Amino acid sequence: MYHKTKNKRNDKPKRLRPEGQLQLILALPLLSLILLATVAKATQSWRVLPIRSQEEYNQGLVGGEAMQHLHGICRSESDPNYIYWSHDMGGPWLSVDAGRTWKKCVAKGLYQSNGNSIEVDPANPNIVFIVVNHIWFDQDAEFDGVYRSVDAGENWTLVLPTPVNFDWNKHRCYKHNIAYDPSTEEADKTREWYAVFVSNGLYKSADYGQNWSKLADTSDIGEPNKIYQIEVGAGGEVFVGTDRGLYSYVAGRGLAAKGDLPAGEVTSIEVHPADANIVYVTVYNDGLYKSTNAGSNFQEIKDFQAWAVFQNTGYPDTLYLVGIWKSSSTLITHDGGATWHQNQDVTQVPPSQYETRIYSKMSGIVPNSLNPSEAVAFSNYNIYKTTDGGVSFRESATLFTGFATNYNSGFAFHKHDPDRFALFLCDVIMAVTNNGGQWFERITGTADGGTIEDWKKDGLIQNKSIGAYSGDFEPAINSEAMVSTIGWYPTNRESVKLMRSQQDSVGWDLVTSEYERTRWLKWHPANANIVYTSRDISRDGGRTFQKIDFGSFATEEPLVEGMCYYHPDTIYASANANMKVLRSDDQGKTWRRYASAWAELPGKINQMDSLPTFAVDPCD
Repeated sequence: MYHKTKNKRNDKPKRLRPEGQLQLILALPLLSLILLATVAKATQSWRVLPIRSQEEYNQGLVGGEAMQHLHGICRSESDPNYIYWSHDMGGPWLSVDAGRTWKKCVAKGLYQSNGNSIEVDPANPNIVFIVVNHIWFDQDAEFDGVYRSVDAGENWTLVLPTPVNFDWNKHRCYKHNIAYDPSTEEADKTREWYAVFVSNGLYKSADYGQNWSKLADTSDIGEPNKIYQIEVGAGGEVFVGTDRGLYSYVAGRGLAAKGDLPAGEVTSIEVHPADANIVYVTVYNDGLYKSTNAGSNFQEIKDFQAWAVFQNTGYPDTLYLVGIWKSSSTLITHDGGATWHQNQDVTQVPPSQYETRIYSKMSGIVPNSLNPSEAVAFSNYNIYKTTDGGVSFRESATLFTGFATNYNSGFAFHKHDPDRFALFLCDVIMAVTNNGGQWFERITGTADGGTIEDWKKDGLIQNKSIGAYSGDFEPAINSEAMVSTIGWYPTNRESVKLMRSQQDSVGWDLVTSEYERTRWLKWHPANANIVYTSRDISRDGGRTFQKIDFGSFATEEPLVEGMCYYHPDTIYASANANMKVLRSDDQGKTWRRYASAWAELPGKINQMDSLPTFAVDPCD
């Protein structure tokens, strides 16, 4: 056994301890957990409601599951109980019990929520770095870059503001673009750090990650479209894995091609913690290669449809080799590659017909440096753990629900039944509860006995991930009727249709045939015949819809954004590319200008987001 870092169990930094229950709750995800307040006499209490199935509830499980992707994962070497990962749309998460339970980092000062690479200081589990980026809106691109936290993700400082150049279509995968030089590890922190960005450059910090300088432009190596990973080898040589192959940086030489690998994408790199001459890399869809002379020459040691290799730094002969396809799954060796076995058992609750293997570019594994049989992994959209050396992985996502909720219309509550409410979600339709949140059901069925996935297969809705972004319950006693959006993202695309269910969200019918820019939907609370959407109105309880006539404002492409709850004939719309607000007091029959940018408004009404956040006083 070899430990890359001394086990500092006697002098490790103290874990953060919340000073009160409210602080603990605030550390949990607002994206994924519903926090309900109940007032009893003069005290207020809270309880957390993870989105769990009835099967989980019946088994007494706390619940937790993911349906959005992760981009990075890292594990403390000084205290392997600390594991961080970086969420596609929800920033950093943390486990302090070796992946048994999870919490959302408070992340004060982290000005972007789209997480990429993440790495923890090997000497201190409370020091962590993350790369975050903007995606949809260029006005907040100035907050892209590397952030540093010294208190386990509670507070962050932007230490390297720089373009990340994240491309949604190219870079959604496990990435490890932050690395430290293990030879500079000190008693309580590590001195030298590196970060690399596509279409940008390679950067270094020599003062524990507080200040950074640029070492080289990535254009020096022909401007790769993808940079997957960096690792630091012997003498501070920095290895860079790209879609153009393996490169390395040495002071005075700059970035240059490295090794004699076959042509292909180098998607992962591992440097042996005890012998820096031993370097492992994966060539995408080709295999695992090993060098015994610090990367100058390589030999293939496993022919495989490879995605990435992950090494246990405490037991370097233990390697996890993740494949691209479900059929290739994950291979594990505990003898440095002399023999391999394949992971054959992945368990989820409730059982999944889709995720039965650890595989794909959306996968990362962090072994336990103190235990050769234990590792935590993410794959596609969930969290798993093995305690038998990779033979089996079990779901280990307690208190994590990585949903991305919709914008202004993330929730809907039944007017006459407080135990019935719905959570509207990107990519995974919606979750509905009839029991106050003890468990939720995912809506999937259609009125003709099929599934909403069949609509996708038949081309009735766009053939991408399916979201239900807004919806509402009929405001009538004992009614189980709902109307909801369904389709692809309702941003600037004509990609959403409307659907209706008459009974308990079980069977759904499509009620519109054309795609709409519908991002808001609400039932008129005093007239169950009227349903508003961003551009349509129904006067028969959501069974049919007609276009709203915006009159002289029609050329400004208005979209209804909200209504006044106790005066529900009054609705408001954004117009003129979010530079104007319109108002109607007669259910959308006539319209007038209510406010304009640079006059009543201080600019666009969606200053730092792709969509407006809009609210109306419920009484006025």
